[in-house]
Amino acid sequence: MYGLVLIYDKAIIPATFAAILNGRDIKDLFKPQPGQAEAVWLMLDPGSNTLVISVDGNLENRAATDTDRLVFIVQ
Repeated sequence: MYGLVLIYDKAIIPATFAAILNGRDIKDLFKPQPGQAEAVWLMLDPGSNTLVISVDGNLENRAATDTDRLVFIVQ
């Protein structure tokens, strides 16, 4: 198990949030709310684990997508 803390910007569009862990959709573990933070527990497998999270947001002059890729190595 790994505890992950996310801090969401005020500009996010929660309905666009996506989270994929090792090819599995895990977005239901998250409850993104603009300007809020949350902690989520991830079940990791032995070896390499890849988490890709993304969300769209409204900037002053355009919309943008933020995507992060995290790799966890469990020994």
